[in-house]
Amino acid sequence: MNEQKEQAVASPIKPVVMCDVILGSLWAHRNGNKYKVIALANTRTERPKEYPITVVYENINNGAVWCRKMSDWHRSMTKYT
Repeated sequence: MNEQKEQAVASPIKPVVMCDVILGSLWAHRNGNKYKVIALANTRTERPKEYPITVVYENINNGAVWCRKMSDWHRSMTKYT
């Protein structure tokens, strides 16, 4: 029984901390456009350097879909309420 618990803890997949970037959250780009987060990609990757966690987001005015690495997200996006 204890062996099963130890194996579960030793998983190579590390938990991902998303901070305030969650599905459905609204964000404003520094250019003034407003976006909604529609997906988070690569959250279970075992090779984050090759496949970084990526935010997929949609322009709430025209429906254009974009993606950006999570590590670059806060560089030009601020939470919109």
